[in-house]
Amino acid sequence: MPPPMSRPDKPTHLVEYETMLLGRHNLTARSRREGGLLDRSAYILLSCIRVEGPMSIRQLSEAFGLDASTLNRQTAAMLRDELVERIPDPDGGIARKFRITDEGEPASTTNARRSSAA
Repeated sequence: MPPPMSRPDKPTHLVEYETMLLGRHNLTARSRREGGLLDRSAYILLSCIRVEGPMSIRQLSEAFGLDASTLNRQTAAMLRDELVERIPDPDGGIARKFRITDEGEPASTTNARRSSAA
């Protein structure tokens, strides 16, 4: 079953989509290594994974309408920064999923607080 964010028939989908678009204007591209905010793509993906639980590239692709190659680049950067980790599908599927790490959880919530204060 696709994640709720990818179902256009749900009113919440439109609210989530518009919120994501609005958020793009408030986030900077400073890297986390510089002590700044998460980059926009990491913040958006972490937010989705936090709400939906572990997700595969395919599920993220369906949720955001992005190509798998784009998501592979974005998730590779998140893996390097240890914000997410790959895990076997908890439901027994073949695809591996991304789960937020212990380091990624506070980074995403700190980023949200900083963004809303700006």
